[in-house]
Amino acid sequence: DSFALYYSIEEPHRIRTEERGGRGYSHNAFEASIMRQKKLLDAYLALFDKALALTYDQHPMPGKKFIVFASTIKMCTLITEHLKKRKVNNDVARYVGDDDYEQMLAAKDGVVSTIGSAGTGLDIPRLTTCVMSTCISSIKANAQAFGRTRKIPNFSTEFVFFVCSDIPKQVEYAHRKKSDVLDARAKSQKTIYSGIVI
Repeated sequence: DSFALYYSIEEPHRIRTEERGGRGYSHNAFEASIMRQKKLLDAYLALFDKALALTYDQHPMPGKKFIVFASTIKMCTLITEHLKKRKVNNDVARYVGDDDYEQMLAAKDGVVSTIGSAGTGLDIPRLTTCVMSTCISSIKANAQAFGRTRKIPNFSTEFVFFVCSDIPKQVEYAHRKKSDVLDARAKSQKTIYSGIVI
């Protein structure tokens, strides 16, 4: 089951979406803008709580896991620390660069990573929920992220992706491009308005 999780930005002009000297959308630049403003960052991190509350938390099952994709290592670190505090004894591991592979596999609840680090080639057992905050146009990368979950008999798997309604490229990359992937792969597609304004 696939979910487009929409949110909005109170002051879109304060968010950079291009690298210096660049002309195309950059999610790295977007995350850097969010991280420079604590109020925005706190509200943005709440999106991950919302995504997991609407999906992963709805169907308890011992041993199941989630994965969250972000664009930059710094954002992965912040999301990991945030999600560790969601519940008592929540066990969430960051997996980027030189992070320990075995420690990532041992994390009881979830993993936070980048598409480059965990988009392919990693078999994470009982991975039922994928939350993708990264907006990219690559159909291949979107398909790889969607395909990270593992089918479990009589149990739904979930793919959640973020869409900021105030950034046209996010609407295009995160929603329309993903629809090309999801039309042929997802059991269902739903749009959720989070009510979160950052």
